[in-house]
Amino acid sequence: KLQAYYTLGRDLVTADFNKSKVYAFKGIAIAEKQGNTVMLANLYRTLGACYTVEGKYDSASYTLNKALIFASKAKDEHLIAYINLGIATLNIRKNYFKEALKQFFEVLPMFEKHNDKVNMRKTLGSIAASYMYLENFNQAEKYYNEAMKVASEIKDSSGLGQAYQGLCRIASARQETDKALSYALQSAAAFHASGEKLFESVAKKEAALMYLKKNDVTKAGELAEQSLVLAKAIGGTRYISNAQSTLSSIALYKKDYSAAIRFANESMQTDSVDSDTKTTMLENLVIASTLAGKPQDAAGYFNKYRQLINTRINENYQKSLTEAEVKYGTEKQQLRIDSLEKTRRLTLITSVAGALV
Repeated sequence: KLQAYYTLGRDLVTADFNKSKVYAFKGIAIAEKQGNTVMLANLYRTLGACYTVEGKYDSASYTLNKALIFASKAKDEHLIAYINLGIATLNIRKNYFKEALKQFFEVLPMFEKHNDKVNMRKTLGSIAASYMYLENFNQAEKYYNEAMKVASEIKDSSGLGQAYQGLCRIASARQETDKALSYALQSAAAFHASGEKLFESVAKKEAALMYLKKNDVTKAGELAEQSLVLAKAIGGTRYISNAQSTLSSIALYKKDYSAAIRFANESMQTDSVDSDTKTTMLENLVIASTLAGKPQDAAGYFNKYRQLINTRINENYQKSLTEAEVKYGTEKQQLRIDSLEKTRRLTLITSVAGALV
């Protein structure tokens, strides 16, 4: 029974994290009675992965560290590496990319030693993701292709989906819209095959954004709606928020300002909304409110936007200081301006806000 709870929990993490948590807790109760240290490490690792997917990062950190304690007591080096992979994955979600990259390279040899191709694929894909977020696209592309090769060998649809998703984001950053769209659709198909509705939701959201770039509003709207339905089916609040964000941007493009405002406000109602999404939604709210003839609402949203921008600039600035990336006073000032999003959004929103003065 204990093994069944562990297997079910582990296999459902990305498909249905709520069910996965139920099985993990049931397994933990049995393992605690038995004093089974190895299984406690595995089950807490599963629970930590669920919290990571759900966006509850404090709970994920606490649970994964608890798993690491049990694994260390068991002196199981392979299990320790498996848990450290989960901790590194959490660090990616928390935007600690350099730290995560170092951790991924540390655990990869252990998986290679044990010929653990499932975790080799996960680690290679995570290395690629780290390089991508650090904007080293050539290295990211290299490791996504390596991850895809391993995923193909072991017939891992989820791994293929993640690799296609990463390649989509790289192509998008390179302004290769057609290629990005192709990767997004392949990613969605792979996640559909693996039954991972949350990841399929993300892939369809990204495909929607690519269609919007190609001015195909109909296709963009269809895929964004599908993304929202998939996210709601699992109850992933962060994914629901991202789908609503996309629908807001599509509505703004269509000059349906009331819908743009409604979707943006719905997107920001959850605590799981990430900073990028919140920034985009506040932009949409300022622009839509201004063009809808609601200057007072627009002014209020602009104040919130400015506060968020200042917070994000300061956070990025402090992070750069701790990494010793700032050496001279002039560089410090420039970094405060450039570190957010290369000033594009700030310039856009400020110009629109000019209509409020």
